[in-house]
Amino acid sequence: MILNPLTEKQSTNIANNIVKCIKNNNINLLTKASYNFISISPGFIAHYVLQGFKDEYSNVHDFYNDIMDNKP
Repeated sequence: MILNPLTEKQSTNIANNIVKCIKNNNINLLTKASYNFISISPGFIAHYVLQGFKDEYSNVHDFYNDIMDNKP
């Protein structure tokens, strides 16, 4: 698999979306692009589908803590 670098706009959109999920306490706001980014980040376990990731992080506080601790 070839990973292309994100554009500045893509990076900003992903960051804004993750913040939106946390501020609104709603993992269902997570976009596919944000999921694709975060799911390959160090420390996050692999999920086969976006819905599985959302189920895992239905408690947004856990999602936030795992981002901050980088220890899912």
